Amino acid sequence: MLFLAVFCGFLAENQREHFVENKREIILVRSLLKDLEADTANAYACLKDTVRIEKLDSLLEILYQPAIDKMDLRKAYFFNRRFMFSWTPMDFNRNTITQLKYGGNMRLIKNQTVVDSVNGLELLMISLDEQQQAVKDGMFYCEQLGNEIFSWAFFRVDGKLQRSDFILTSKIPPRFMTNDILLIQKYANSINTLRGRTINYHLQLKDYITTNIDLIRRIKKEYHLK
Repeated sequence: MLFLAVFCGFLAENQREHFVENKREIILVRSLLKDLEADTANAYACLKDTVRIEKLDSLLEILYQPAIDKMDLRKAYFFNRRFMFSWTPMDFNRNTITQLKYGGNMRLIKNQTVVDSVNGLELLMISLDEQQQAVKDGMFYCEQLGNEIFSWAFFRVDGKLQRSDFILTSKIPPRFMTNDILLIQKYANSINTLRGRTINYHLQLKDYITTNIDLIRRIKKEYHLK
């Protein structure tokens, strides 16, 4: 009788732990789903940056002219200020993945396909972080070169900074701070490099969106969630 009581107690405790773990699994999966949906929306917002790439092409066409007097300086100033340094960075929601992988909770996810997908997703996030840092570094380098060419003084009136499109109709025609055509084309080359890095980042961001959507569908199907 004592053995039976102990055995029954063991079964009851085991069942209770199983119930608690199942409940914890669903909580984590719902949290992961929320993170994935938020990240997908953020990634789509980042991809709207494609308009900026088109405008950088327009700036390159101006800066690659063989002489300064052949360049449209008003448009060069406008494109440089409006599109060179305004972009939407991707900020990943890593809370749930961190709990799963580094909080000892991955064992609670019993669906191996979901586990494999989460591991793959984290690697993709790491790669995207590296791509995004490359874009930031390129942008910083462009800013350093651009500060030797463009003067913010042409955007100021009575001590106040005007909008970027002010330069298109301002009374005082803008000038470059240098006549060094090699420096200007070096700047153009750096913009071209930045443009390429941004395109590569966007391509990988599209892969991330596809991976996210696939994982969202799989989680909803496997765990019968809406």
